[in-house]
Amino acid sequence: PDILHYAQVDFQGGHQGITRTYEKLRPEFYWHGMYADVEVFVKECVDCASGKGHPQNPGPSPGNIEPRRPFEVVSMDFVTHLPKSDRGNTFLLLFQDSFSGFVMCKSMRSTTAQDVAEVYEEQVFRRFGASSMLKHDQDPRFMSEVFTRFRELLGSKQRATLAYRPQANGQQERSVQTVVRSIRAYIAEADQSDWDDHAERLMFALNTSGSRRAMLSGYTYPKCNQG
Repeated sequence: PDILHYAQVDFQGGHQGITRTYEKLRPEFYWHGMYADVEVFVKECVDCASGKGHPQNPGPSPGNIEPRRPFEVVSMDFVTHLPKSDRGNTFLLLFQDSFSGFVMCKSMRSTTAQDVAEVYEEQVFRRFGASSMLKHDQDPRFMSEVFTRFRELLGSKQRATLAYRPQANGQQERSVQTVVRSIRAYIAEADQSDWDDHAERLMFALNTSGSRRAMLSGYTYPKCNQG
């Protein structure tokens, strides 16, 4: 599935049809029934179906990668309609590693494609390298623009898959709900002007829980992120 995902779904694959996807694979790969597998995969591609005007499957894309290491798959969510903080922030952008549950956040004044690309570079890329997949619940056209901006920032091609996820689920949903509940409660009970500081403290609390420390303990990250 990962090979088919690379050939058809990611930026270089470009959601091509059955024949072009098969021809992309043929010089490097072969297995019995390969053409039939390509045909099934392309026909089941959620993004391709939605682009052609068919109803979009609300469930996960068949090409989604199951993470095998930290930060291979990262989910992204926005928390909106927050009161303006002393720093002028009204949005909170959340990233979560699907493998370990590690959560990162960035309070923001605006959420243009350029802004989101810069935050992804700061929060994810500089610290952990490029993720293979970014799951999101935003407009796919907006997210494509985000990664166009990101590639421009780096001056190179960043190959990653954008997996549209209409609704958060499982671990990601629980973490997002925890963050939202905590911030909303803080705003209701205390001075609203420093909710962004509270959000950063909340990330520390979530990420230092025993289960998440254990998930990350066997992995080494770039020295610039070690403290």
